[in-house]
Amino acid sequence: LLMNKEYRGSFFSMETGQQMARRNFLEGTDAMKADLFSNHKIYWLPIREKAAAWLKEGWTTWEDDKPDWFTDVWKSRIPADMKPAANR
Repeated sequence: LLMNKEYRGSFFSMETGQQMARRNFLEGTDAMKADLFSNHKIYWLPIREKAAAWLKEGWTTWEDDKPDWFTDVWKSRIPADMKPAANR
């Protein structure tokens, strides 16, 4: 094989996409958390309440700071009932 054996473990994982999406949300930066909503809702349904709390807590700050990921397209992916009341 052309690959060093010591690096093989970095190419494979038994983690599912759903598990990775949740881990990235729970352990990641705001940009990583925002990426959760680019996945099918089945990926984030188990952590919906945590995601809703994160949205509620950060929305006003993101409106002011306008991070790169806080776009109209991204906002359109957020279910209406999870957006802060003023932004529904």
